Amino acid sequence: RSLNEAIEYLAGLDADTVGNKRLEIHVQEGDLWPRYAFTNLNPQTATVNIPATQSGQTIYIYGGYAASTHERTPLSARSVINGNHEANDITAGLYHCITVEARAKAVIDGFHITNGYAAGEASLLYGAGMLVGDGAEVTVNNCIFENNTAQEGAAIDARNAKLTMNNCVVNNNTNTDETQPLINSNALIMNHVT
Repeated sequence: RSLNEAIEYLAGLDADTVGNKRLEIHVQEGDLWPRYAFTNLNPQTATVNIPATQSGQTIYIYGGYAASTHERTPLSARSVINGNHEANDITAGLYHCITVEARAKAVIDGFHITNGYAAGEASLLYGAGMLVGDGAEVTVNNCIFENNTAQEGAAIDARNAKLTMNNCVVNNNTNTDETQPLINSNALIMNHVT
């Protein structure tokens, strides 16, 4: 199953079905590319999409599970959300590697998010690594945001959302408007982020 299918399934469960269980997804190492989740026949609109859950619960998505042992070792077993897996021209990258919809609650842990391109023809020129919708609450742990390009907020755009980052690396992301931040959020908490 694809990551988007797993997220969609868990998001669709109602509160009675979920009860007090935790909505958790474990992702095996390797390159992830959401190639079938696009709109308007434009493959660059494909994204790992995280909607608000019907149950109101947070979705926890953990990367870094080794294929051979199924143990979580994110430093050696990398789960990579790659916006340009074919290594085409930079402008061929996905507009947003991850999209967290309005009012969604998510914890994203142990991913390498790379090669998003929200510049040029993108309808939203921000959030190439991750675009976070209004009122969402997102915690990002142990992740790398690298080589994403946008007009602003190239790594993460969460301008009207709550964003917490712990033990993350933000490296070599590019804003075409150099006066804008690489991480854009009105409510940002950062711990051990370089």
